[in-house]
Amino acid sequence: MSLIDTIWELIHPDEPEPTGVKFPYLDSCDRIWKEYVPERGRSSALQGELLRQVELLRTEARENGNLNWDESYTASCDFIAEHLVGQKGLPLSMRNDVSGAVKTIMRCGFYAERCFTGEVPQEEVDVARASCASDEPFDVICNAIGKLDEWAGDSIAYEA
Repeated sequence: MSLIDTIWELIHPDEPEPTGVKFPYLDSCDRIWKEYVPERGRSSALQGELLRQVELLRTEARENGNLNWDESYTASCDFIAEHLVGQKGLPLSMRNDVSGAVKTIMRCGFYAERCFTGEVPQEEVDVARASCASDEPFDVICNAIGKLDEWAGDSIAYEA
């Protein structure tokens, strides 16, 4: 089985991941997406742009195993860290969780980049590590976006 086939098997499991009440604000993300995320381009609302950025990262990890990781994905991580971790409307523990989640996503991406450029020998590649196999870091960020939206009560303008 090739490396790409192995990644595909890992990121497209037959069974869905269990969901729970660990992330009580995730349901808000559906509404945020519908209200604030345009079909193309950036959102004018901070909540929408944060959600758009994290879903770009999740899609790259889930569908491509971070095969295409480059500076644009690093920029998405930086945007989330800059605009979400500093939000005073979020509890400190949640901001710390977001910071850790962003670092996890970046570590996976940088590792994947090293794997696919040959810096890590193919026989040593840890596919789960490269593809950020768990949805948890993405869900941590989405949960915080939902909490931020609840706290704000309306769209938050930001400078792109």
